[in-house]
Amino acid sequence: MPANFSSLNQFGVFNVNTPAGPSAAAATGGHAPTAFFNPGVNNRFDSTLVNYSVNIGNGLLDADLKQVALFVQDTWRLTPRLTLTAGFRWEGYVNPKPDTGNSTLYNQVKNFAFPIGLTNDPAKPPQHYDQYMPRIGLAWDPAGNAKTVIRANAGFFYAPTPLIVLAAPLNNYRAIPGDLSVTLPLALPKGFVCTPQYTGDKCNTIYSQLLRIGVDLNQAPLSNLPKISPAQITQIATALGLANPQPVRRLRTDQRLQ
Repeated sequence: MPANFSSLNQFGVFNVNTPAGPSAAAATGGHAPTAFFNPGVNNRFDSTLVNYSVNIGNGLLDADLKQVALFVQDTWRLTPRLTLTAGFRWEGYVNPKPDTGNSTLYNQVKNFAFPIGLTNDPAKPPQHYDQYMPRIGLAWDPAGNAKTVIRANAGFFYAPTPLIVLAAPLNNYRAIPGDLSVTLPLALPKGFVCTPQYTGDKCNTIYSQLLRIGVDLNQAPLSNLPKISPAQITQIATALGLANPQPVRRLRTDQRLQ
């Protein structure tokens, strides 16, 4: 069974957003101070315009595609100069079935009514058994001396779906899905009272929240910014007083495909 590792955003990304509206152009020019540390003036990424997202899911997937095929062919010499070759091929592909251990997400998708009344069961991916492929070919020797032959061929052809295309539906219904990301800063819980660690600290920026677990972005060059681990995300959630702070356990029941 082939193993495939498919994980979006696995190394983490710092994003600097531009607000919409008339101030967008001016805000674009103001992004530089959020990225560069200027002692006594600003902290790196200490802005609500900046966020950090990282994949904490299980990107390892074992899956295989089963294939069966039949083929027949024959050749007829219609005249001394004209030969007909005809064949027929049938192929069937059996797609792998996903792990649907995340029953909450699975049932939400299974019971969802799409437009015009369509429904979809993620546990039953479509199979391909109706791939009928006739082929025909002609070979014509116009002079009858076997020195020049004109050939024409036509047919129907199919190819199996690459498994990488099925990576998302196969690994996102598991208890720990593949495409599962967390975005920082985390939203502050209702009634949270921020204890400032520096002037202007409101506990709602990526710089502020990372500082609470000992990660000072001022000390990290832009060429070597840190990757935040699930354990560190749990530490941030705990520091902010968030309930059930373990990111994988908390998100397994309300995740969404990205």
